[in-house]
Amino acid sequence: MDAKLTMIAAMLFLSTACQTLTADNTQHGLSPTYWEFAEHFVGLARNKPINWTMVDQLVNTEQVSRLCFRQSAKLHDDTVASKTYAGRMLDSTGKRVPSGLFEGKWIDFGSYQGCTVDANNAPDLPSDFRATYCRLNWGGIPKEFAAGVKHYVQGVCVPSSCADVDVTRLANAGLLGLKPIASWNIEGVLCQREEDYATYSNSAVTAIVVIAIILLLLVISALYEFICTTCLSGDTKRRLAEGKTDRFLKCFSVYQNTKKLLDTYQHPGQLSTLHGIRVISCMLIIYGHTIVMQVDIGTVCYHKRLAVFV
Repeated sequence: MDAKLTMIAAMLFLSTACQTLTADNTQHGLSPTYWEFAEHFVGLARNKPINWTMVDQLVNTEQVSRLCFRQSAKLHDDTVASKTYAGRMLDSTGKRVPSGLFEGKWIDFGSYQGCTVDANNAPDLPSDFRATYCRLNWGGIPKEFAAGVKHYVQGVCVPSSCADVDVTRLANAGLLGLKPIASWNIEGVLCQREEDYATYSNSAVTAIVVIAIILLLLVISALYEFICTTCLSGDTKRRLAEGKTDRFLKCFSVYQNTKKLLDTYQHPGQLSTLHGIRVISCMLIIYGHTIVMQVDIGTVCYHKRLAVFV
């Protein structure tokens, strides 16, 4: 009971302070619409439906880490107090209701860069605090509006001290992020943590090795062809050309392959119009895929990174 009274008193104090600050800054030339927008923006955090009873239970039963809870509570208080870093974290968080939901677009990724770059470079960011970007899968979409979609995918900016399970439980309680509907629950979470990308996976190492081998062959073939062209006699070149090594290295020759690709000579009997059709077809394919990726990049990311929860 004492904790709740203290919280109410703190909120009343902040409300009074904001009103006083608004009156003072209006006199310094800031427009009324500025403060109208600022009040609306801060109100997104102030009016969040936080279930403090559930939060207390999670903390007391050690279902969430105390460090995560402390930083999450501080983030909430600093957002209400209009701190710069907290405002940037709120701005980079997906809002309660996305645009186009009647068309089945239940996605609001927020801003990854706003969370991981802008918020972490804010001048008033606490020294022991780092922002991390996560994506939440909210279950509970009404079947009348779902249009075949199972989850509302929402991007949130949270303290890096929170593990995935902490994010899930505190977001369900309404403390982290902006919970869309009070009755909805998280059915999946994916956080982009810096430490997860500090080392390379086995597949990444394999890809790097393969690319490095190809680049090495390109360099060796270029040096081999340069030496053959400038330093060797005609007889030596002919002897080398009869060997398998020469044919293998010339397969990776940048000079020879580029010359063949750019060769415009047409052999007798060819239909020249077919080459134009091929070029136009390739351009249309590239252009079409570019447009599709620009329009559906959010859906592509969703299927690639969060398909495990669908």
